[in-house]
Amino acid sequence: MACFRKYVESGGVNPLFKRDGLYNAALDSFSKTPFNDVSINAILRDAKMNKGSFYLKFYDKLDLYLCMMERVGKDKMEFLSKKLLAQKPTYHFFNQLHTIVLSSMEYARHDARFYAFWRIYLAEEDGIKNKVKKEFPELTNDLLGEMIDAAIEAGQINPKYDQAFVHLVIELYFNNLDKLVNASMTDDEIRARVEQVISFFKDSLAVTQ
Repeated sequence: MACFRKYVESGGVNPLFKRDGLYNAALDSFSKTPFNDVSINAILRDAKMNKGSFYLKFYDKLDLYLCMMERVGKDKMEFLSKKLLAQKPTYHFFNQLHTIVLSSMEYARHDARFYAFWRIYLAEEDGIKNKVKKEFPELTNDLLGEMIDAAIEAGQINPKYDQAFVHLVIELYFNNLDKLVNASMTDDEIRARVEQVISFFKDSLAVTQ
């Protein structure tokens, strides 16, 4: 199967963008229970949806999970974009990077389910995480790419590192954030780890004043 999401294969639109009942039922379940333990029957019961209608739109539980993550992810990117737009145009790249990571935590607190889901996702098995990363390389890359390009043009990143390398290093960090923090860490410990990583990037990539 080339793609885990049925709507992508058929050239359609994410069904959860129009089905709030199913989206909320899915988020309720996946924010309380690890992926393998979630019952698709319970989700459908809560959403008042029959299996026939479900399988017209989705391959399986993984498809629903990914579509739910896509809806959350796009809403999150809109939230982060507004946070960055609120900053001055001359704001330094590494401060922007710091804002993105901490704002992501802030976004998760808008709805208790987002934060609970994020905590559960951190503890998911690698097989699930790898499928998520395969499906959604674009959720942060476009925004990060624009930021990196602007930082290079503004002379904020050391010119000895080429553009492609900087893109790769930063994207590797965001795509593997779950390896740097885990579900057992407190909020303060997560914040401290974020500060440590941003400091490392700044010391390594920034132009020395």
